[in-house]
Amino acid sequence: MIDKPRTLFLQHEQRRFYWNEPGHLELYKPMIISGLLGEVRTYPFQRDIRWLEREHGVYNHRLEQANLNGTAAPEKPIWTKENSLEQMLDAVICEFKPDLVVYALTWPNQAIPVDILRCLRARYNFKLFSIIWDYDENNSSLMDYDKNIIEASDLVSVADSYWRLERIKNRKGVYKDFVNVDVAHFMPTIPDPSIFYPRKEKLYDVSIAGSSEGQRIDIYNALTARNIPVRRIGGLMSDDNYLSDEDYAKEISESRIVINTQTQPERIQLKGRVCQVLSCGSFLLEQKNRESDRFLTGMGVETWETIDDLIGAIGYWLNNEHERERKARESHFKYIECYNPKSWTKNIIDAL
Repeated sequence: MIDKPRTLFLQHEQRRFYWNEPGHLELYKPMIISGLLGEVRTYPFQRDIRWLEREHGVYNHRLEQANLNGTAAPEKPIWTKENSLEQMLDAVICEFKPDLVVYALTWPNQAIPVDILRCLRARYNFKLFSIIWDYDENNSSLMDYDKNIIEASDLVSVADSYWRLERIKNRKGVYKDFVNVDVAHFMPTIPDPSIFYPRKEKLYDVSIAGSSEGQRIDIYNALTARNIPVRRIGGLMSDDNYLSDEDYAKEISESRIVINTQTQPERIQLKGRVCQVLSCGSFLLEQKNRESDRFLTGMGVETWETIDDLIGAIGYWLNNEHERERKARESHFKYIECYNPKSWTKNIIDAL
């Protein structure tokens, strides 16, 4: 791997535009800021997937947003030389000739078929770095796609679960048939430090950040019933108050305390919000779980298990401002010392 690789980012675009996606904010921008990459290009591949489905009905993985004309997708893909996704990707890679391709995975029915990536990697001899965000071991399509992308990649980041990485490495359970597992590493992504950074002004006492999923609404309702001054920040569900990434980061940073929870009890994760709050220098009250316990060792972050624990912690830390702010600063500096764009990108290049 050369010192400053020419890098092509294959960006997902599920929400609005790719620059609002985790693949841009937590991969592209931190890696660019690191100064360790050479020339860079971005290819938002889902735009062409949607176009192929809408205009030609040739893509074999349906997109929820794609079938705009109301017709059913074909049972079998009808690839043509003129309009296939492989042809489009081939043209981009042939012209740019990247040393490194960074692929931010999305849901399997919206993803690039792994056979295409495997073929292009062999044809153009680039290194493929893939990032796995979420998991559901009961979802066979997710497991099959992860198995194939691990086999085809030179490096894979398991971004949210060290427990899952260990199961992959040891081929336990649903991972028994996985191969090439030595390329998988636990690599939590980095929030864009140009928007996730500390701000001096604190406007809000207690905030719960993220979409109205899992336990967040129950916890919010329980706290408001006890007259705790809590508010909700952002979210992508229909009843949530969507915020731009800049406003979302700003409101986290301006909160005295930020509460974080898990989403699904059957899928314990290191949530990206943990890193966002630490990057913003706010005081984090993290719901206790095996992933956060491991990641946060030595960072001085407070955890809670029950609503009563949480209520007691909120009362104590709101009433002890100097101690709270000192601990928040210490956690922030410990985090950015270990997890920053340069160290993260260097780890990727070194591993390759």
